[in-house]
This record gives sequence, structure tokens and C-alpha cells, in this order.
Amino acid sequence: MDDYVDAERDEPRGPGGVIPCPILDDVSIFTALKDDPEKRFWRCVGAVNGCTTTWVIPRVKGRVLKHAATCRYISADLQQKVNEELGDDAPGARVARNALNQSVSQSAVPAAHGTIQSAGGSQPSVYEMSKLAWYEMLDYEILKFMCCSGMPPHVLNLKEWKSMWACAVPKYKPVSGSNMEDTQVPREAARIRVLALQYLQTCERLTISFDGGTTRRPQSVYTMHVTTEDKKVFLWAGDEASAESHTADHIYQILKAVIDIIGPHRFRGISSDNTGNTTGARNRIHSDYPWILILPDPCHRLNLLCNDICKIPYFKPHIKNLRRTVKYFKKSTFASAHLRIRRKKLKIRRGLKSIGKTRFGTIYHSGRK
Repeated sequence: MDDYVDAERDEPRGPGGVIPCPILDDVSIFTALKDDPEKRFWRCVGAVNGCTTTWVIPRVKGRVLKHAATCRYISADLQQKVNEELGDDAPGARVARNALNQSVSQSAVPAAHGTIQSAGGSQPSVYEMSKLAWYEMLDYEILKFMCCSGMPPHVLNLKEWKSMWACAVPKYKPVSGSNMEDTQVPREAARIRVLALQYLQTCERLTISFDGGTTRRPQSVYTMHVTTEDKKVFLWAGDEASAESHTADHIYQILKAVIDIIGPHRFRGISSDNTGNTTGARNRIHSDYPWILILPDPCHRLNLLCNDICKIPYFKPHIKNLRRTVKYFKKSTFASAHLRIRRKKLKIRRGLKSIGKTRFGTIYHSGRK
């Protein structure tokens, strides 16, 4: 932030043009470098708190709001406004509006090679929708398929994918991989966050749980889950702050933001493992909201129990041989191939199981017959 200085925006050259989105000015600020005032760009409003994200001129609405929806350096209230703005134009929101709109055109859509369901089917009939509404429904269904299957967005750029749709529905143009990744997914995620918040704000006796982990990149991520009384679990936040120390205060601030936006009076419990920083964070939450009880984490405690059992001297030589065996077959393709052959002859369906680094219970699953 010390390198930036707010700059004056150029006056419009004349009337007309695209009407700007009001919320863009709330999440981005026109700025310049102190050392080079001629170099101007847009920066995130969270720069005062440590955000380093900037955008070139002209700023692109989708990219700015995509960042602001998850930027942890801006206020929760402003994030909620951004999510509402993004979610209002999400594929799912468009489909929902079309379903509720009673004035949708009754024009029929020609069937294409049997891919269109008739009006008597279980799905809404395309004969009761306009072509545009039908195409928006296809966009939404493709989006759900890609997200639920875990397929990478670049699949949508394959010529085989495009030719498939050209044969099935010639006039339909599926979105590109970059469009889905940069526009559709962030908008739909924002819509889901808004709907989840609306639902959780009607619930009572909620429990918040949190834990830290490391990705393959590697990145350090703390996840926050909210569980309802009827055991519905919502992944509410995934805080990536690899460049910062994960102190008790850092985790406390993340937890407090989640609790405050949903409503502190709706929570009754908090749970985590027993590391120093997580214990300090949940103790501070309990101090601020005494009715939020600290609950033991049975999953972590059972895992630690397995670790203690594995440290018994009687099991140590057996575990050592087990680790060496698994490692050998994992490293040797020759030995692994012959093991598969022998398993097939002996009709042994179960193969070797790897041992997790911190999942001590996997030692049992790896060693059992």
C-alpha cells in the first residue's frame, strides 16, 4: 500500500457508453505508483489490509468481482454484496427465473436425434420454453456436469466436444473453457454462497469445525465447515494464507467472520484438533460467545490413539517390515507387475495399500490380510 497513491479518473469523453456497475467502485480503486504517477491501474480496495491484486485499464467486471467475492482483505458485508451481484446472473439463477416466468414463449424447439424429451417427460418440456431459455438450461446442466465430475474446463475447448454438440443441437454454441472457469463457475459459486447463507440464517444449534492442511502445490489452507442440527455439512470457507503465520489470532479472525455473518446466536458448538494455535482460537471464540461450547474432535483423537498403539514396541518390527514391503513394490514396476500376476492366479482381489503420512489408521488397513 505504501507504493500506491489514489489517482484522478479521466472525465468521460461524451454521453452514452456502457452503464458501469456501481459495486465496482466499492471493491476497486483507481490508483498510480508513487514512483511513477503516469503508470495507472486499478487496485483492490483491500490493499490497505494487505491485498496485492491489481487490474489493468480498463477493468473487467467479471475478473474484479471474481476476486472480490473471495478476497479475505475486504469486509464480510462487502463480500456478501459482491456475491449477490455475481449470483444474480449465475446460470442457475437464470434457469430459476425462466422456470418461474409464466410469460415464456410457447414456441416449439425441433427435436434433434432424440435428444429432446417430450412434454410428458419428468423434466420441464423444452416445447414450453423459448430457445434462449433452453440454451441457458443446457449451459447450467453442462456446468453441473463439469463441476460434479471434476473434469478440467479445457475439455470444453476440444473439437470433439464442439462437434458433438454441433451434431446434437446445431444452433447451440457451448461456452469455452475460459468462459466457464472465469465467469460461470465464480457466478454459480457466489449464488450458492448466498443461498447457503440464507438457509443457515434460519437454522439453530449450528456447529462450526475447522482444520488446516497442505495442498500439493504446496499451499497452506484452513477450511471451515458449518454443520446443522440435522447433520447437513456446509463447506463455508477455505482460507489460503501461505505467506502468513497461522497464529491463533489469524485463525480466530477467520472463525469470527464466519460466525458473525451467519449470526453468533445460531451457534452452539465449535470443534477442532488440539494444536496450540487452533486451541487458542477456539478458546477466544468461547470467551466472546460463552454459549458456543468447545466440543472434542473424535476423529483426531481416534487418529492419535492409533498412533499411540503403533508406538508399542511389540508392533514396531512388524510395522517396519510392512513399510519396507509397500515401499519396495511402489518403487519397482517389475515387482509390481509380477505381484499383479500372482494375485490374479491366486484370486486375491485386494492389493497393497499405501500408508498415509498422518493417517495412522491406514497402517491397519495396509497390514491386514
